[in-house]
Amino acid sequence: MIEFVNENWLVILTIAVAIYEIIARRIPTTGNWSIIHLLAQIADIIIKNKAKTSETDEAGQPVEKTFRVAKRRRG
Repeated sequence: MIEFVNENWLVILTIAVAIYEIIARRIPTTGNWSIIHLLAQIADIIIKNKAKTSETDEAGQPVEKTFRVAKRRRG
């Protein structure tokens, strides 16, 4: 049994976190107890998300940000 846990600890941990997330999201609470939400908040502190910031041009108008994926030519 211990050998199985040692060989598959990452799978067991992933399943445990997934079960916790399901339970944390299904039970109504006053706070957000989700691990994913906590990690997203930490990432926002460390790396600022430029898509969330509001930018203005020289005239003071908000700049609309767009994301476009370039199409590659097959050939």
